[in-house]
Amino acid sequence: MAFLAQLAMLAATTLHTAFYSSVLKAVVIPYTGRPPVYAIGTAVNPPRVFLNVRASYGVGTRWGRAPGNLLLADWSMAPQSRVTTRVTLTMRHPGRVRVFDNVRRHWLVVVPQAAAWHAPRKRPTAKPKPHVKAKSKPASHGAPAVRLGAARWDPWQRAIAIPYAGHFPSFHLGTANDPPRAFVDFKATGLRYPQKVAVKGQPSLVRYEAASRGPDVTRVVLTFRQATPVRVQDDRVRHEVLIVPEHSTRQASHGHRAIAHHATPARTPMPTEPPSGDQDPTLSAP
Repeated sequence: MAFLAQLAMLAATTLHTAFYSSVLKAVVIPYTGRPPVYAIGTAVNPPRVFLNVRASYGVGTRWGRAPGNLLLADWSMAPQSRVTTRVTLTMRHPGRVRVFDNVRRHWLVVVPQAAAWHAPRKRPTAKPKPHVKAKSKPASHGAPAVRLGAARWDPWQRAIAIPYAGHFPSFHLGTANDPPRAFVDFKATGLRYPQKVAVKGQPSLVRYEAASRGPDVTRVVLTFRQATPVRVQDDRVRHEVLIVPEHSTRQASHGHRAIAHHATPARTPMPTEPPSGDQDPTLSAP
């Protein structure tokens, strides 16, 4: 009897097709009946936040974009079972969401928010003992730490986008043959797991790979069908590194202020020593 009562309560809540509100900068899920119960989860590559809503939805799979939103790329909505519906938000950067229930309009409002990045806390230095001259350490002239996020293919920029925290990372461009490849070594950390992602629908680019090559070096490799030059840009508005194949370049949209650092890759072939991960991304076959 308790199970039947629970099913009757869930059946009293019905979801309707969601939509993106440019005024609220959020995804709005209309519903009828009782306020829906939901659980929030996350996924990576690309970064996603999803809501498992305990309510019925009989329209089918729906999705849409979020134009002008610097955090949210697109959303999708699909039924998981008779009484469960999943709403997925694909983020441009790793982030989180806040959910509000507009009881008057019967709206479930999902607002994307950026995840705050916290720098590591510094340990307090011990005070020198009385009558003892403390030894001063030489000043460090190294560059501040830079952290990279997971790489993704941006179909609108037609480039590989990599979010970064800190200043724009320094890098070195190189090429390799058999198959044609271009690689970029960034002086940055933050990539926890190696990536290997195939790119479909591009005339020359086959896939891209990313792996850590040391404590402060991250390598990104682009595999092509034929030799293709690449360039690296700094998207200061979205705080992303853009690796753009020259065959797919197009004018940057107004307000992004993308700055090209290199026009073509270096001529020297890349080193063949394997990275610290399980696989050397520069030696994989297409």
